[in-house]
Amino acid sequence: MKELVGRLLQRFSGITANVRDLTKLHGDASYRTYFRATLDDGQTFIVMQMPEGKSSASEEITNFKGTLPELPFINVARYLASRGLPVPQVIGHDESSRLMII
Repeated sequence: MKELVGRLLQRFSGITANVRDLTKLHGDASYRTYFRATLDDGQTFIVMQMPEGKSSASEEITNFKGTLPELPFINVARYLASRGLPVPQVIGHDESSRLMII
C-alpha cells in the first residue's frame, strides 16, 4: 500500500518523495481506517481508507438516490472551511482504491 499512497500523492500534489512508513492509527471512525504516511523527506500525511460496498453504514454511503458530486466528508470540510473553522486539507481522493489523502 505504501507504493499506492506514493503514486496518489504524486498524482494529487506532485510530491515525488517515497513513502518510508505507513502506520495504522488507533481509534477508527465509523468503518473507516486511518494511517499516517511518513515520507523520506519527513513530511507526513493522513490516509483514510473507506469501507467497500454499499452495505456499510459509513457516512460516505447514503440512501441518496441520485449521483453525489462529491463525498459528504469533502462537502462538509469545504463548508466548515468557508465558515473559518480549521479543517484538514483534502489532498485527493481515489475512488477505485477507496483512499483519501488528507
